[in-house]
Amino acid sequence: MIFIDTVLYFIITSFGLCSFIGFGALTNKYLFKEEYNKNVFNYFFIGLIFIIPFSVIYYFLVGNYKILNFLIIFLGFYFFLRKIKIDEIKFILILSLIFFTCLLISKSHEDFTVYHFQHIVEISDSNIKFGLANLDTRYFYSSIFSFVQALFNFNFFDYNLVNIPLYLIFLSTIGFLYKQINSKENVFINIFFLLIIIFKFKRFSEFGYDYVGQFILIYLFSKFIYRAKNINFYSSSKLILIFSTSILIKVTNIYFAPIILFHFLFFKEKINIIKFIKTKHFLYPQIILILIFSLNSVLKTGCINYLIKDTCLSKTKYSWVLNYEEIQNSKKISKYWSRGFYHQKNKKLNELEYNKNFNWLPNWLQGHFYIKILPFVLILILIFLVIRNFIFKNKKNIKSTNLRFLLFGSFLSVLFWLINFPQYRFGFGAIAIFLFIFFESIFGTKKDFIKKRYIYFLIIGLIYFNVSNVSRIISETNRDDMYRFTNFPWYAKPLTKQINEKNKNFRYSRSTQGDNFWRTCFNAKLICVNHNDKVSFKQNGRIIYISKF
Repeated sequence: MIFIDTVLYFIITSFGLCSFIGFGALTNKYLFKEEYNKNVFNYFFIGLIFIIPFSVIYYFLVGNYKILNFLIIFLGFYFFLRKIKIDEIKFILILSLIFFTCLLISKSHEDFTVYHFQHIVEISDSNIKFGLANLDTRYFYSSIFSFVQALFNFNFFDYNLVNIPLYLIFLSTIGFLYKQINSKENVFINIFFLLIIIFKFKRFSEFGYDYVGQFILIYLFSKFIYRAKNINFYSSSKLILIFSTSILIKVTNIYFAPIILFHFLFFKEKINIIKFIKTKHFLYPQIILILIFSLNSVLKTGCINYLIKDTCLSKTKYSWVLNYEEIQNSKKISKYWSRGFYHQKNKKLNELEYNKNFNWLPNWLQGHFYIKILPFVLILILIFLVIRNFIFKNKKNIKSTNLRFLLFGSFLSVLFWLINFPQYRFGFGAIAIFLFIFFESIFGTKKDFIKKRYIYFLIIGLIYFNVSNVSRIISETNRDDMYRFTNFPWYAKPLTKQINEKNKNFRYSRSTQGDNFWRTCFNAKLICVNHNDKVSFKQNGRIIYISKF
């Protein structure tokens, strides 16, 4: 049974990748009117423009039905067969197989069991729940990409497949970079990013929406910004629309905006901004993405934009609206946490003193920068020097034509990240881009590379990647706690403690503190409340209004 489950897991993963590429190829043809692209992974990222809004609209109009979910993914695979050369399936299968050990996890990251998983469950029971964040405040900023993950709720597999869509972003970034290198497109920087991802991001168990959002930013920089040869309506539309989808996945990706802004401001060829905004291949999709964000925000909080208090409905008139003080408190906690306020070791400062005039910086440097970011910076430097001195020939240095503007734009992005949410997982993409541009401005890069040496380093990276993951799988099998790998190839589902309650005739669960697990609704069988406050439920058909008092 383990063997069959593992084989099916692999097949469905490859099948899902082909499906997303198929949706992207269809979107590319009818929205951008472009012909076949040699790098099929471009279609994957274009496919996000379609699949994210579609998954939300599907939830509202239909619900979430396992057989329909499978048929939707199968439809994307059908489009793949219609639009993509069949030879690409062979490459996709090889790519999926090489990196498959990454997906085999027992223990995921902590947020998965705290609220990520249960958020997917709450949007997968075919009920429309207004005031969803009244179940758990963290749902208000939970990623819209959860709706895409909910599409992988199939018959016989339950929720075992929900990690696949996140993994596919990681896999497609690798596939894109590899294809670009083979076609000799910006070879130096693509080798740089490829080796970083293989050597540094080998553990899918660490992945949340933060990491995959950063992978999309790396794709955008490589494809549309770095050494861009021309700027036109189609390429600009794809850049902004895919960037917008990355913000839907993780709102902190907004910090990347200065890089895109400087790309447009200082590119030699200008486009008519007014004419560009009015083009249907940009305007209509962008409006849909904005409406999807608003729809998700209203569903969970009662606010058209949960970042702006004035967009919220009145709680006195609509009891299911989330108390905005909870949103403000969550934003404050997130900001203070990212700056290390809750991990002060020496002098204990209050909130006002700690966040005044960069007083938080010394503690942040000691508690986060030196531990997380500095090792990453050293890896970036090492990989840059290895590529420059061993993989490329000793030829004349070349520099990007828009280097100064990219350097300044990437610096502003890093600064934006540092001031607002200075955690490694929120900003490693901009850090890598800034340092690469900084090194290039000093040393330059080289044009001709020694392919054999590149292959050697790539093989070393792939061996390291798989040996590390096999070693991790073995260690997870030998664990003696709740995360022991006893459900191979699926992630662990440790027992959590909830009690059943009733509100009038509506049955629901409430989380309680377990004996060996933090308080969570993880894997609850009913709609689950993850706090002690009083709640009420009002159901009208598929619609459930959830209020907290």
